[in-house]
Amino acid sequence: MQLADFGMSHETPNLFAQKNDLGKCVSSCGDFPIKIGSKLYKIETKLKENWFSAAESCRRWGGYLLNIESATEIELMVSITNSDRFWVSANCLAQDRNFISIATGVAMPYSSWAPGQPDNSAGNEYCVQAAKAGLSDEPCETRLNYVCQANIL
Repeated sequence: MQLADFGMSHETPNLFAQKNDLGKCVSSCGDFPIKIGSKLYKIETKLKENWFSAAESCRRWGGYLLNIESATEIELMVSITNSDRFWVSANCLAQDRNFISIATGVAMPYSSWAPGQPDNSAGNEYCVQAAKAGLSDEPCETRLNYVCQANIL
């Protein structure tokens, strides 16, 4: 199973959130109401989706599922979401237990797994969720809240 099987790729969509010459975001930045540093975030807590639908929604808005880069970032998102768990960009759809980010095609820069994770306990846990306890693998069809991210270049 690969991202292409679902009509998706792991191209880095940085161009979606570039600023124009006037310092304004191009097209989709308005869909990302939270700005922290050079990153924009959209937190979806009203609609729970499976990992694929969440990734597609983020792409449609001009970003990608959250690509965690630090402990501070995950703590901040956990507190802002007011949700016990939410989808992030990592997956191992290749079923090789190497979790890569849909945003970059490589491992997330920061990964702090919850105790005993990843465990693939259901035998089909190929997508990654974040929670207060840390990251854990989860069946991709589970419906969760999610955080989208776009970078300002």
